[in-house]
Amino acid sequence: MPDEPCPDSGTQLNCGMPAKLIHGHARRPKSPEYRAWSNMCDRCLNEHHPNYKDYGGRGIVICQSWLKFENFIADMGSHPGDGYSIGRIDPNGNYEPLNCRWESWPEQGRSRRSNKLTLSTAREIRMLHRRGYSNSELAREFGVNASSISKIIAGKQWKE
Repeated sequence: MPDEPCPDSGTQLNCGMPAKLIHGHARRPKSPEYRAWSNMCDRCLNEHHPNYKDYGGRGIVICQSWLKFENFIADMGSHPGDGYSIGRIDPNGNYEPLNCRWESWPEQGRSRRSNKLTLSTAREIRMLHRRGYSNSELAREFGVNASSISKIIAGKQWKE
């Protein structure tokens, strides 16, 4: 267990002590930097967080240094503004200085593990649709939802 655990919304840590009582460094709970750090910690350390299974539950960890907010902010710098959050360059990698940056929502969408499509697969989807495949068949085949297939076919996503 880390020597200074991240906050986890007041839930109990493995040692049984409430996080807010043992986490003593200064922080600004309303700042976007603090919210990003706190959310990162929750996703990786709090087994009760709804997204834990996609982060801590699959082995994504936070580097030891970033367990202190001050170190996180020293490495990441100031939050660039609305529409940005912390993103991992390698979505299967850990939260650490060389793998993290402030990303816009579109940048984060492109680096998701679930993003299985490329321009090449979009072309294939359009070709198969012209040959009579339904949107639901294509969605099953390519592992995406039918709405994404509709947008690809309509040229609203993965434009040429």
